Amino acid sequence: MKMPDKEKFYATMASLQSHAMKAACPIYAIDDDVGFLTGSGFLLDVAGETLLVTAAHVFYVRHEHPLYLPGEGKPVSFGGQAFYTGPKVKVQYPNFGYDFACIRLKPESVAASTGCLRLTPDDLDVSDVPGPQTLYGFAGFPGDANETLPYYKLPRNAHYYGGQPATPDTYQQLAYNIETHFVMTFDHNAMVDDKGKVMPVPEPFGMSGGPVWRLGSFQELETGSAKPRVIGVTVTWSEQLHVLSAVRIALIVAALRDALPHLASSLPTPKYVGANVSIK
Repeated sequence: MKMPDKEKFYATMASLQSHAMKAACPIYAIDDDVGFLTGSGFLLDVAGETLLVTAAHVFYVRHEHPLYLPGEGKPVSFGGQAFYTGPKVKVQYPNFGYDFACIRLKPESVAASTGCLRLTPDDLDVSDVPGPQTLYGFAGFPGDANETLPYYKLPRNAHYYGGQPATPDTYQQLAYNIETHFVMTFDHNAMVDDKGKVMPVPEPFGMSGGPVWRLGSFQELETGSAKPRVIGVTVTWSEQLHVLSAVRIALIVAALRDALPHLASSLPTPKYVGANVSIK
């Protein structure tokens, strides 16, 4: 019996969302042997190096607690050269600017971390322009669904929150430019799951730093030709405006091309944004 288009559509969407969630990587902190989730991120392989991409405010937690990636049976600490926006030291009222961070992980950190799908430059879309009839989604680890278990076990319950681009006036209210940010409609009390059912979901605290995806247009999803690409990194949630916001991956890639010229030829060239990086 031939599957109805609606069922095929939701089956395709479920498969793509599962792929998106596998790329999200939890970032943990440990305080007096008690572990807890501090945010999300993703791993990006570029020309033999692995970068951990996340939000600057997630990386900032290192000033209070050591940070860890998931490992085989236990969290593993990570190190490497870091590039990030915002303050270099702990301050009372930090301003994170565009709010993104990239860490060139040491090989031993990469070898010890497990369970996160590593992306490549081919998985990035640095030329995305939000359009109608197109689905986007934020992947990561909401804190309410990832509370520390007994014996300090750290759960890994990834979520995917899908929606459509916000209107231009929402960008104005947030003082964001569409070239540097992406904003998506989001109401945690009424989200549509991959079967079309409307239901509440955990609040997105902890999703910060996770990958933001362009799943594809409705037509691409219906025909099975959709090729999801990462278009941003989660940075904020406005409950009042019912939106999630991301800094565009195009801006992050532009900054990396300037900060790490030896990787530039392996990274895509953004069409609508550039960056001049000052390293201090």
